[in-house]
Amino acid sequence: MGALMAVCFGESPAEAFPGALGGYEMNTMKIVAIFASLLGVEEEKAMEQYTLCKGAEESMRLMLLNADYELTYGPLLCRAAATLAFYRYMLLKAADTPNGGYKVKDIQIGGRTDANTEAARILWYQSLADLKGIIEDTDFVFRRV
Repeated sequence: MGALMAVCFGESPAEAFPGALGGYEMNTMKIVAIFASLLGVEEEKAMEQYTLCKGAEESMRLMLLNADYELTYGPLLCRAAATLAFYRYMLLKAADTPNGGYKVKDIQIGGRTDANTEAARILWYQSLADLKGIIEDTDFVFRRV
């Protein structure tokens, strides 16, 4: 969690994600390495979430406006995929943790968003902002015609 807090409190991505910068295409092992630094664990431990990282990589590829962008923006795409995997991991973890609320069928009463999940979401959105113009804008916006 150290790298997550470092980025949220202003440390540069190069300092928070050592080895994440350089020219290369997206690759699941690089994503796992960044994901491991976000979790604050060794890469071997992060490999337990390989499928989650692979899914995030595939999601990022689907968002690209042009496949050629992958080589040019590989480091940013890897970081974004890792933050997406991290956000998904935190959502799964929060879903397994009782949060003081209760649920009956589709209605949930009480409970709160886990602070770590919220921080992971912010990090994910910051990674998306870094990729503005090279990925599809999936945000819904009302616009005047």
